[in-house]
Amino acid sequence: MFAVGANDHGQAWGGVPGSGRTLARLPSSSTQRRMANQGLQDLYDWLGGDNWKCRDGWLDPGSDVREWHGLTITTSGDLVSINLISNDLEGEMPESLCNLYSLQHLNLSYNFGLRGWIPEGLGDLIKLKTLHLYSALLTGAIPESLGQLHSLEELFLHGNRLTGEIPPSLGNLKSLRKLFLNSNDLVGTVPPELGRLSSLDTLNLSWNNLHGEVPASVKNLQNLQLLSIEGNEQLVLSRNSHYGGQATFETSGSSNQAWEAAEEAIELHTAAHLGAAGEVRLQQ
Repeated sequence: MFAVGANDHGQAWGGVPGSGRTLARLPSSSTQRRMANQGLQDLYDWLGGDNWKCRDGWLDPGSDVREWHGLTITTSGDLVSINLISNDLEGEMPESLCNLYSLQHLNLSYNFGLRGWIPEGLGDLIKLKTLHLYSALLTGAIPESLGQLHSLEELFLHGNRLTGEIPPSLGNLKSLRKLFLNSNDLVGTVPPELGRLSSLDTLNLSWNNLHGEVPASVKNLQNLQLLSIEGNEQLVLSRNSHYGGQATFETSGSSNQAWEAAEEAIELHTAAHLGAAGEVRLQQ
């Protein structure tokens, strides 16, 4: 548990050893709490906290951590959310961020100085429900370990410079409703394992370098309402399609009949119109 307040002796904790800073009444009664404290310390130091747009409370001696900008802490003392969207973060995410085991929501989006790889250890934050790391300068591959986040409902990694293939392990995210991987440099095919995402309603793969055919297992997802593949010149909805890389499909369901109608509409140019971004958008 990440606790708030004084320690068992009613004293404020003195901070991370050797850091020269205090971390605002966070008790050090357990290894896990010390690790969590170090995670927040490193988050501030590694991502240029002194230059953040808003850093109210952060590392101020004697301040209450519940009042630190962007943090949400429960009455029982669990740190459940970090939201530092559009806050002028600059640098790489520290591995110690992965020690915040009670975290349910992490949003570091719209920080165009956020760079480096996505830490493999984020897959250990098994309570995460939303992971938003979009519109930044993240590079490297999507970690396979993210497939361990079985409570994850939203994974937003769009608008970065991510490379490599889509990890098949993402098919383990049975609670996932929205998956945005668009506007990166991903390659390879769409893994059929994504067809196991039974809760998925939105899948955006647009503007990558994917190829091949969208797997039948993905098209058969019962809750899928929007699939975007535009901007992938070699990725098609079906083998017979001549409109790969330009399509966003909206349906009221993902029955075989709905997708057959979508494919037929694309081929025959019926019930379709070109959207402002050049995509083909179908309304069922």
